[in-house]
Amino acid sequence: QDGYERGEQAEAKVENAFAAFASADPGLQARLDAWVARSPQSFAARLARGEYYRHLGRISVRNGSPVSEVDGHPDAANETLSLARRDVEAAIERRPRLGIAYASLIGIAMAESAGDQADRWFNLGLEKDPASAALRRAYFLSLRPWRRPDQDPAELMAKLDELVKHLGGAGKDDPGLAALRGFRAFVTAELLRRQRRYDQASRYFRDALAQGRDPLYLRGAGLNALQSANSVYAVGYLSDALALRPQNPTLLDWRARALWS
Repeated sequence: QDGYERGEQAEAKVENAFAAFASADPGLQARLDAWVARSPQSFAARLARGEYYRHLGRISVRNGSPVSEVDGHPDAANETLSLARRDVEAAIERRPRLGIAYASLIGIAMAESAGDQADRWFNLGLEKDPASAALRRAYFLSLRPWRRPDQDPAELMAKLDELVKHLGGAGKDDPGLAALRGFRAFVTAELLRRQRRYDQASRYFRDALAQGRDPLYLRGAGLNALQSANSVYAVGYLSDALALRPQNPTLLDWRARALWS
């Protein structure tokens, strides 16, 4: 993070460092609690534990459990996401220019179906860390029409188009920002993939990847290839995504499926 703020390190390295804590290992919580207790002013300790809690909350939502009830325990998921939000907010208090933390808060808000809170965190994060690609990526993801079913899809896509347009010539020194210019094509590809129109989707994934090899685009292209029974391309795309996001459990899972097929 120090290197990122000095302009000497890519933000992706900070993302990868904290992504290591997105784990369901039951033994990890005690170690994170001890780290926070030992270093109460450490932004890293609070964000690491926040990522752990956020991952647990995302698993609950992804498995189809209502946020208000997990495994028969009312409000268990709400409590986990609240713990995540508390830690991530504490990290921001200790390190204000922390775009990846605002990105996490956007993710938490969307897990709770709170689009208005996602909007709020994006605007606050943009003030503190205007160069953050992670912040923009998280917010762009929140604007996908199927994530906000109560809002007009056309308005959401128009908002996304406007934000992508404002990227302008960004990315000369930051490939992460440059790649986001392909986000509109990526969302179109994902819509087509969800409709099982795989051939059309693949063209839009290629358009997105022409702007930059964002791991989201590579993962999407890999899943599209796998679902269209093209396992060779699927392995290639997912391997490239893993090169950018080493040890990502979702990518490892999908690549294993592609290799098996």
